Amino acid sequence: MEDFKENKEGFEYPVPYIERPPKKKEPSKPKSPVDTLIEISNKRKKNIKQNYYFDLHLGKGCILDLEEIEKGEMDIFIDFPTRLQHIGCIGTTGTGKTRLMIHMIVQDILAGNSVFIVDPKYDDVLLSSVITAACAAGRLDDVIYFNPI
Repeated sequence: MEDFKENKEGFEYPVPYIERPPKKKEPSKPKSPVDTLIEISNKRKKNIKQNYYFDLHLGKGCILDLEEIEKGEMDIFIDFPTRLQHIGCIGTTGTGKTRLMIHMIVQDILAGNSVFIVDPKYDDVLLSSVITAACAAGRLDDVIYFNPI
């Protein structure tokens, strides 16, 4: 074993090996609902032989979950006739009301349907999701943004 010598400052020579702490991973950017929807849809298209168009199941309606389904689980849909009527989305702050709306709006845009949104509080996530979905569907010219302020 080597002998360590102290200098005036109190450091020992030779310096013993010190393991570096692992590099911190930079936090990844959160995915937008549009990116998540397209990614999951592409995975499902590979695994499931059904008629999905960006997770819009043409026979069932609008799919409500953004998560991948496991074996034995079932997707939840709102059928088209129900969506033509009024839908109320009620909940406390942070429960996912806007996320649910974004999910349905994005599917409608990607499917070529018209969407009209009134957002009195200006939610930037909602606006960016609409624009991203319109770009992905090649419908950016169809977007009209009106701000009365």
